[in-house]
Amino acid sequence: REGVGEEVASYIARQNYPVHWCHVATATEANMAEDLRESFGGNFTAGVTPHHLTMTDRDADLKYGWRGARMMPPLGKEADGDALLDAFNRGTLQILETDHAPHTEEDKFNAEAKNPEGNDDVDCTTCFGISGIEIVLPVMMSLVQRKVITMDRLVDALHTQPAAMLGLEKSGNRSVTTIEVSPYEITSDARVGMSKNNPYVGWEAWGKVKQVVIDGKFQYEGGLPRRTGGFRVLKAGSEI
Repeated sequence: REGVGEEVASYIARQNYPVHWCHVATATEANMAEDLRESFGGNFTAGVTPHHLTMTDRDADLKYGWRGARMMPPLGKEADGDALLDAFNRGTLQILETDHAPHTEEDKFNAEAKNPEGNDDVDCTTCFGISGIEIVLPVMMSLVQRKVITMDRLVDALHTQPAAMLGLEKSGNRSVTTIEVSPYEITSDARVGMSKNNPYVGWEAWGKVKQVVIDGKFQYEGGLPRRTGGFRVLKAGSEI
C-alpha cells in the first residue's frame, strides 16, 4: 500500500541509521520523500527508475503489457511522472535505479495469456519488471537533449550521488566515462543480456557509451584513445 515506504524509512531514520527508499513511484511518494529529506538530512536518500519518469500506466494497459510495462511498484499517471521529474531535478530523488528483472519471453507471454488485465492478487500469474540496464543512459540522455533534465543532474545521479552513498567519493580511483551524443533508434541489438523484455526498443535515444576507463584500465572500449581522470562528452564526434 502507498505510504509503507515512508513509514519504514521514517522508522529506520529515527533510529539514526541511514536509509534509502528505492523506486519512488508516485507524486504522493515524492512529497513524502521531500519531507523525509527535510527531517533526516543525509540519513535519508531516495531513487527513481527511468520507466517511472518516462512511462505511464497507459503504456502497461494499452501497449506493452507484461512484456514491457507491468512494474512493481506500478507505473503511475502523467501527473505522477511530472512530480517525479520535478523531484529528480531538485535532487530529492538523488539517484537513478533500474527494475532489472531478466525474465524470459516465455514467462512474460505466460503472464500475458493468463492475466492480461495485470491483476496483482496473490493467486494471479504475474511477471513484473524489465531488463536492460544498458538502456538507462541512452533514454535519459534524450531527456537532457530535450531540456527536461540537465547533464549535470544526470552525471550527479549516475555517478556522484551513488559514489557518495557507497563511500567511494574519496577512494582515489581515477575514472572517465566517454559518451557520444547524437540521435539514434534503440534496436534489439542494444540489449546485451539474454533477456529481451524491454519497452525502449524503437525509442529515439541520444547517448552511447564509447569508453569506460578506471585507474587507467579499460572497462569498456569503443575505439577511442585512452584518457583518465574526468568525464567527457562527444557530440557529433567532437569533444565539447
